[in-house]
Amino acid sequence: MKISVLGAGAVGSMIGGLLKYYEPSMDVVLVARGEHGEALARRQAVSLIGSWGMYDVSLRVALSPDEIAGSDVVIVTMKPQDTERALAAAMPYLDSTLVISVQSGINDHVLEQFVSRERLVMGMTGSQMAVVQPGTVTLPHNGVTVVGPSRDGTNHKASRQARNLLRLTGMRVVEHPNILGVRYNKLVVNALGFSACLSAFNFIADAVCHQLWRDYVGSPLLEESLEVLRRVRIRLSPIPGSTDAFRIQRAFRLLNKPLVGRAMQRFAERIFGNRPITHSLAQDLRRGKKTEVDEINGDLVRLAHSVGYHVPYNQLVQASLRQLESRADGSYPSEHEVLRRFQSIGHPPCLRIAG
Repeated sequence: MKISVLGAGAVGSMIGGLLKYYEPSMDVVLVARGEHGEALARRQAVSLIGSWGMYDVSLRVALSPDEIAGSDVVIVTMKPQDTERALAAAMPYLDSTLVISVQSGINDHVLEQFVSRERLVMGMTGSQMAVVQPGTVTLPHNGVTVVGPSRDGTNHKASRQARNLLRLTGMRVVEHPNILGVRYNKLVVNALGFSACLSAFNFIADAVCHQLWRDYVGSPLLEESLEVLRRVRIRLSPIPGSTDAFRIQRAFRLLNKPLVGRAMQRFAERIFGNRPITHSLAQDLRRGKKTEVDEINGDLVRLAHSVGYHVPYNQLVQASLRQLESRADGSYPSEHEVLRRFQSIGHPPCLRIAG
């Protein structure tokens, strides 16, 4: 069986490398680019770091999509903003291939331009993966990877095949009947995480555990995002085994209780004060790369506009991150300046807690 990974950054390199490690008879091809791709191509191998220690896995690595020709399965893992370019180049080689998307954002409409719906399976991963140096990928947190059929069930058989294949990685993989609701839940979490990248915030200690940030940024942005999805009738489902919008709501509620909140804040500062959680978007900003904000907060803005709903918090995150992208120097405004911008929107709405 030939498996090709298109857009093999951290996620693709890890999935492809683990497939080859556990199933050596598979012909696994990573299609990558940039400094990471060049390092992989020179070695024709990838180094995987996780709870197991380190695996050095030999496999085929290419810098051109031509090498996916003849694949039984193509796993798409690039940034969502790069999907259309990559799929257009790969289209001549897709034929009757099963295509599995494990990406952030909601880009079904882009993929469906190049792949028939019965051969396309959408998914997301709650695992944290990162390129620690070109050619080496780490898996510090093995969350749950979720795939599932479309609402009309057109790709039900393909979804089952995707689940069974991805389970060969040794990662935790489940099939979910409401994959769109799971993915939009993850999109809301990312939209919130992106807002914490507007300054050099430690996401837990300086943002989530910071009363002013919760009052003027986190809570109103979360409430606004969930209201958009309610208005466009997208039903969210919890993300199995991972932090999701519902859990964050409950955490905000607990943090607003004086005694419990202070205890949680002290605990978080001890755990995360010297080990900040860094979002991949912050890494892109430091490297002067284009971010996914148009596919995350921008997606919520587009949905809101379609039903005549005003979303000033998501619009501000989108505009602010575009401004940081244009700087391309890795600099940030101060935390005070970020809070001032959000405070200027108006009084924060009351947070409605689900459940």
